[in-house]
Amino acid sequence: MLASEIGGELIKLTEKSSRDGMLGFIKSGFQAVSKSSSELTGEPWNLIESYDFIFLMTPIWAGNGTPAINAFLDKADLEGKSVSIITVQSDVAHKGIEKVHDYLMKRVESKGGITTECFAITGSTPGKFAGEDHLKNEFKRVLMSSKL
Repeated sequence: MLASEIGGELIKLTEKSSRDGMLGFIKSGFQAVSKSSSELTGEPWNLIESYDFIFLMTPIWAGNGTPAINAFLDKADLEGKSVSIITVQSDVAHKGIEKVHDYLMKRVESKGGITTECFAITGSTPGKFAGEDHLKNEFKRVLMSSKL
């Protein structure tokens, strides 16, 4: 939705391993808390080479970014790129989001990027879809306050 709204390209991070079932849910939480990286399909970090500005978007798992976003940041060259961070979580109060944004900002900056802004949007509970209208409104709010 956001990519089409701004005429951008969506680069999806796809993990090689499945996270299905209760064991997958527990594993996901543990990996998020330990700030682990997962193995991604393809080389999505290479797809951003020609961009000067990117939106880096991740859901929040167990109060942290995901293993997929950590894997992307492990290998992405963000030198000189402006980066807006968007996190999606079920908690409407966005409790603890400053800690997550600080962590992601440090990761971006350690890769040579410049974090221009951070946004927290509300999604839904795990395994549920918040609805297209809800997400459109959240992205509209981001774009209205973005420096883009």
